[in-house]
This record gives sequence, C-alpha cells and structure tokens, in this order.
Amino acid sequence: MEMMMMMMMMKATTMMMMMMMMTMMIMMMMMMMMMMMMMMMMMMMMMMIMIMMIMIMMTIMMMMMMMMMMMMMMMMTMMIMMMMMMMMMMMMMMIMMMMMMMMMMMMMMMMMMMMMMMMMMMKVMVTMMMMIMMNAQTLKRRNEITDGRTNERKNERATDLLTVCLTD
Repeated sequence: MEMMMMMMMMKATTMMMMMMMMTMMIMMMMMMMMMMMMMMMMMMMMMMIMIMMIMIMMTIMMMMMMMMMMMMMMMMTMMIMMMMMMMMMMMMMMIMMMMMMMMMMMMMMMMMMMMMMMMMMMKVMVTMMMMIMMNAQTLKRRNEITDGRTNERKNERATDLLTVCLTD
C-alpha cells in the first residue's frame, strides 16, 4: 500500500514537472515571437524614415537646381532645363514609389510568416497538452485499484471491489 502511494506521488510530481516545463517552453516561444515582431517593426520604421529623408533631400536639391538654372540661363534654355528637371523629378518619385511598394510587400510577407509560425506553435502546444492530459487520465485510471488487480478489465474491477467489500 505504502509502495503504491509512493508510486502515485512520484507520478504526480513528474506530471507536475512536465506541465511546468511545457508552460515554460510556451512562454519562451511567446517571448521570442514578441521580440521578433518588435525587431521587425523597428527595422520597418527605420527604413521608412530613411526613405522619407531621401525624398525630402531630393526635392530640396531639385528646387536648388531649378533656382540656379533660372538665375543663370536665358528663357529658351531655361525652358528646356525645366523640362529636364521635371523629368528627373518624375523618375525619382517613381523609383521611390517602387521602393515603398517593395517595402510594403516585404512587411506583408514577414507578417504572414509570423502568423504561420504562431499557428504551428499553437498546434504543437495543443497536441502536447492533449498528450499530457491523456497520460494523466491513464495514470489516474491505473491507480484507481490499489490491491494489485491491475491487469483486469475495468468493468470486472468494479465487481471485484464490490465482492471484496461484501466479503469484508
């Protein structure tokens, strides 16, 4: 009897340990995910700021050039130059837009990846938990009878217990 009790205790402790480990692992995973997300956000922000800066710089430079041209050139040449400048501006804007679009696409992809990872983790966690729970149930069932009749079927066990009680 004492031995049985000891065994039960041991099993319970092990189960508790397993549960703790699982929870810890899940927490760690969550933390990692959060960190990754934060990092990604930071990177995106930095990129955005940089692009904005570049765009502003480009515009300022263009303005300066225009001014210079106006000062220096005569009317006809100035017109041509203006046209050229406009073309350049357009090109720059187009390129910037393209870059922005690319960035957005990248962000979307990353988010999708993260979501997928999260889903996978959840699945794994759920399966693990299920397994642990099942194990606990089986252990409980196994430890229900304490007088040695472990290899018999369940419905027989109940009758055996009844008979034992009656005979006692």
